[in-house]
Amino acid sequence: MGAYPLPASQNTVDHKHRFMVLDTLRGYAALAIMIYHFKAVSPLFASYLAVDFFLILSGFVLTHAYFRRDDFNFWSFAQARIARLYPLHLITLCASLGVYLLTARYIDKSDLALHILMLHNIGLGPDTIEFNSPAWSISVEFWVNMVMALALMFIIPSLQNRRVRWLSLGAISLIVFAILGLSPGHLNGVEGHVIPFVNMGVLRGFGSFCLGIIIYEVYLAAAPKLQADMLGLIGNLTLPAIILFALSLFSPLKETALDFLFVPFFCLVVFLAAFERGPGVGAIGKLSYLGTISFAVYLIHRPVQQFFAHILDGSGGLPAQFTLSVITTLVLAVIANKYVEIPANRLGKRLLKAFGNGVKDWAESWRRVLR
Repeated sequence: MGAYPLPASQNTVDHKHRFMVLDTLRGYAALAIMIYHFKAVSPLFASYLAVDFFLILSGFVLTHAYFRRDDFNFWSFAQARIARLYPLHLITLCASLGVYLLTARYIDKSDLALHILMLHNIGLGPDTIEFNSPAWSISVEFWVNMVMALALMFIIPSLQNRRVRWLSLGAISLIVFAILGLSPGHLNGVEGHVIPFVNMGVLRGFGSFCLGIIIYEVYLAAAPKLQADMLGLIGNLTLPAIILFALSLFSPLKETALDFLFVPFFCLVVFLAAFERGPGVGAIGKLSYLGTISFAVYLIHRPVQQFFAHILDGSGGLPAQFTLSVITTLVLAVIANKYVEIPANRLGKRLLKAFGNGVKDWAESWRRVLR
């Protein structure tokens, strides 16, 4: 039985299906974050909202690929997430350390240890954005994934009524965003705790991830039932929604209560884009390679920017730093995806599987001894 059982009429879902348009939007969001992290740009725009889009999209995609599978296994899911997230996180952390040494910046060893263990920015430490700053969301993503996978295995399935499940997940999101609305009052809060041992970024992660699950559930329930006229309406709305989404990541309305209005809009964009219908949408889907390298772009760009900021030392201004950083990031992202992410993902899964089997064998041997 899967973590989140499918209705009998929906057991034919192709869990390997890739949502190409959503892949393209993920890639665009990663590029927006890269642009945002140039010091001259970050005060101007609210591109940090792309992280909330990532988290919503993560809830949607992981529900499709894992949580709705009849053969869902928590340990296999954990292996897959570690193998996906950790290798490049560790490599880019080392790159950031190299930049820190090059620039003689102070290195907090306890904070570094949390980063190495991927326990940073969840509430166990000072939770400052150090080293490779975008990686704060990688730690949040992983631990939100783990907690929600367990909840979807042991708690949510007991709620037999689909609407009750949706309301439960929606209530979690509403409570989370209400807390963030009270403090800090916007969605760009990462450094600090709302309550003891709970980082603001973790709450942000839970709120958006739960919404992503709901959007997939709504999509899955609605897709087989929509008539041609409704599908036509979705097709007509998709391209305008995508254009508005692209513009919204460069909104000048920065760190205000209006941040929270972008969250339901992002949910709508994910829902519409999942149908992959409408004029121009097919062409957008053909750019899905941006999504393939988006994780590498997201983790690589900041050490690259820091390196060129130090090497150039202001010469050439923003144009020189921007050009060199963007080109280098994209080249390294392509290389990292092909020669690091894919091989490390496969190797990581094998090693974790072997480790898991070793633990099982060890536990079985002790069980026999203690009989």
